[in-house]
Amino acid sequence: MVTIINAAIKGRARFKVEGLYRSETLKVYLECSLTRTKGIEQVHISVLTGNILVFFNSNNSPHSIALQIERVAVEFHKNSNAQAVAALITKKTDKSGSDTEKALQVKKEKTQYPVVVQVQAHKGLVRGT
Repeated sequence: MVTIINAAIKGRARFKVEGLYRSETLKVYLECSLTRTKGIEQVHISVLTGNILVFFNSNNSPHSIALQIERVAVEFHKNSNAQAVAALITKKTDKSGSDTEKALQVKKEKTQYPVVVQVQAHKGLVRGT
């Protein structure tokens, strides 16, 4: 489940992602995937809180960003977690290798809590497929 926590400032929103708490592999996967997404400028993820802070262009809404986060999280859980990260990292071209090394260190971690396929906004509930 992805919940919009705060979207008071245009182009900036904070989301709570179920299953992100203490999951470095999901964090790496979300960072790599979301930073490649058109319209998303910056992503800050905390595994200590399970929250994601996203800066995005004005063509997107917080709800559309929540749907993108949900899509990536579901993709992560459909694949085995370590394989999803490894596949994404092999696509990434990083000259420093720092992100690759970090992802390879955490790829063995197993996520304990699956992400529920839902996006909850302030008014109403939209379910994904």
